[in-house]
Amino acid sequence: MTISMEEAVKWMRTTLLEETPHSALGASSGDRWLNCPASYNAQKGLEDTTSVFAAEGTFAHVFSELLRTFEMPAKDFLGMKIPKCKGYEDFEVDMEMVDNIQGFVDRAGEFGGDAFFEITVDYSRWVDNGEVQGFGTMDDIRMKEAICKVTDLKYGKGKPVFAEENTQQKLYCLGVYEEYGHLYDFEGFIIAIDQPRLDSYTTWEISLEDLLEWAETIVRPAVVETIATDAPFNVGDWCGFCRARTRCATRITLMLDIYKKHKTVATNDDLALILPMFADIKKWMTESDELALSELAKGNKVGDYKMVAGRSSRVWGDEARVVKALKKAKLKVGEMYNKKLIGMGQAEKLLGKTHDIFLDSDVVLKPSGKPTMVPGSDKRESLAINVEEEFS
Repeated sequence: MTISMEEAVKWMRTTLLEETPHSALGASSGDRWLNCPASYNAQKGLEDTTSVFAAEGTFAHVFSELLRTFEMPAKDFLGMKIPKCKGYEDFEVDMEMVDNIQGFVDRAGEFGGDAFFEITVDYSRWVDNGEVQGFGTMDDIRMKEAICKVTDLKYGKGKPVFAEENTQQKLYCLGVYEEYGHLYDFEGFIIAIDQPRLDSYTTWEISLEDLLEWAETIVRPAVVETIATDAPFNVGDWCGFCRARTRCATRITLMLDIYKKHKTVATNDDLALILPMFADIKKWMTESDELALSELAKGNKVGDYKMVAGRSSRVWGDEARVVKALKKAKLKVGEMYNKKLIGMGQAEKLLGKTHDIFLDSDVVLKPSGKPTMVPGSDKRESLAINVEEEFS
């Protein structure tokens, strides 16, 4: 079954504008409410925020759904544009999206079997606190014999996410078992996380027995705690998307106390304990500043602070008049305009990752990245440092 470009635009726009229900105990926030049960109540009444990056991810997911629904290649929709949807500027399918989404569709389909995609699954047998039940939308499910493979598309270019012990996908696997367990004799699941823009594709397997044990011993008790008045607050990576993160007293106290714990010269081991907090401290300070500014913009008092116009740079208004003046002054074109070759990312968007130019090792160079520190849990290989070479 094929679909024209005009029909595809209409289908995409209709799908994008559909209201997708969300659960306060959703799988995507599972790491947060499992590790910090108090965050469930702390978020109540706080405004949720979105971004152009989140909207871009939604567009990528819907585009992948279009390809799988009509079984058509991504290149057939190169240049497709969805105007002004969900409050954001035009979305357009460029070569970068063609390559990345086609790669996701191909990798998801390699497993074979019965296919289901972008469907809602319910795992409320284990996630129901009396106020909210757990459910969520899965990207891609493939059922074959006794094994089910679930693939999650993450279109962002930020933090790498890995399949091993992935809470979001394990919750989804519970939902798949609940929805389809009577039709398929499941023995286990393969979890795949596909991040095409980071060239990252990881998989991990878990047996049905281990999944159900996790659900009973870890998930169910945490769900009960979410509505307890004395539910614990815990600070960790899961704070990133919590709506209460900037106002959370536990997190604020940790940020302020981190410097008080070391009153003598810190050892390397002490330093290792402090380092993980530095990124959080920077983020917390930025978010606090943004929150205060948004409160002032709403007309709310924030101490004696006030909102004023910041510094700005001068810009040309009527460029045609500027060009005319420059030409009159006998400036050459090379003096009037700054020319610069487009970057690698922009070239990929225009040409696609598979273009011959990107396969030429004399043209595409990848120098070593600047050394950076990451926790020991990071999957990347440690750099081997030659001390003599570094000092020489």
